[in-house]
Amino acid sequence: RKSCSAVVMAVAFDDSCGKSGSARAAKQRDPSAYTVELHWCNGLSEWVFCKSKGVGQLSISNCGWFELHHVPTKGVGAFAPRNYKRGECIRQESPLMEWGVKAGEPITEVSILTCVQALSAGSQCAFWSFCQNPKYGSTKTALGIWRSNAFPTHGAMDGKDLTGARCGAVYRGFSRLNHECIPNVHGAFNAKTRLQTMYALRDIAKGEELSVDYLGLTGIPRSARQFALKRDFGFECTCATCGLTGDALVASDVRQKRIGELGLSIMATGRAERLADRASLASSKLRRDMLRGNIATPTMRLLLERLDLLEEEGMLATAWDTFWTASTYCRTVGDIENARKWALEAAESAKLALGSGSEEFEKYTAATVL
Repeated sequence: RKSCSAVVMAVAFDDSCGKSGSARAAKQRDPSAYTVELHWCNGLSEWVFCKSKGVGQLSISNCGWFELHHVPTKGVGAFAPRNYKRGECIRQESPLMEWGVKAGEPITEVSILTCVQALSAGSQCAFWSFCQNPKYGSTKTALGIWRSNAFPTHGAMDGKDLTGARCGAVYRGFSRLNHECIPNVHGAFNAKTRLQTMYALRDIAKGEELSVDYLGLTGIPRSARQFALKRDFGFECTCATCGLTGDALVASDVRQKRIGELGLSIMATGRAERLADRASLASSKLRRDMLRGNIATPTMRLLLERLDLLEEEGMLATAWDTFWTASTYCRTVGDIENARKWALEAAESAKLALGSGSEEFEKYTAATVL
């Protein structure tokens, strides 16, 4: 999906990089005579196509937070130029191009192409350098590139837009990161700063490939993940998690399925408990024992099981929503002390993956003192 040199072979640009290569331009120029270079200056990057003596070479100057290298079966990958610590902000990146559509409006080639043509020459080159999912055709189009490389521009707290509006963006750097089902980087759009944030979910060694999760889902077994990635992005995942075999694969799939089931069970069980007589619960021995930590309610048992499974799968770093659900539940039944403790866990998780400037971190932190 993130192949770069292969893209250069398929698309031709004029000498000034001012126009995207059409079929007519491709016939007039030999695309193999062009390479793409990443130029970095004052915190901004520009992808520039230029003539080259070599064929299929990728020339990259120092870009600060990643280096591009060829990766078998993936084309090109972004690699760490230095060690990154767990929770470190790797990058906050402004969109190369943003675009949105109102409810009921179609996403068309004309609408995307109009946005592309409004970009600077260098930014247009950056956009056309992205590869395109084969499902959108063998000839690159603005719409095909957009569908293959754009990410939604809304925060994790925004939820689904009830108006049906959709908006997204492509990025010079972030859109170059390849997928892993359990990645080492979490990317999220900060609606306040209008920047895409990237935080290290664990310690990352120099020379290690940086990866993100394209699906953003939990509780999905390998077969379902593979189907979604092939359908939406046109590739078969070969990450370490998808590469599991035998008993290890079976165990992972069982955990993933259970994680998904627990998400639904927690909502149903918590709703049933909230409908119970809270007055009698508050004066009962069960209530006293729960406050003392001697017993967990059905909802809390399900939440704890889900957290254990997420940890076993290596996905606990992005579990702020489950921590927050635990906090909300405890507050609902009057267990304020534990509500604050779980809110603190949610805040720490959000800080790790989203940063202290995220709306999630601010909301969860505020709940620790209420």
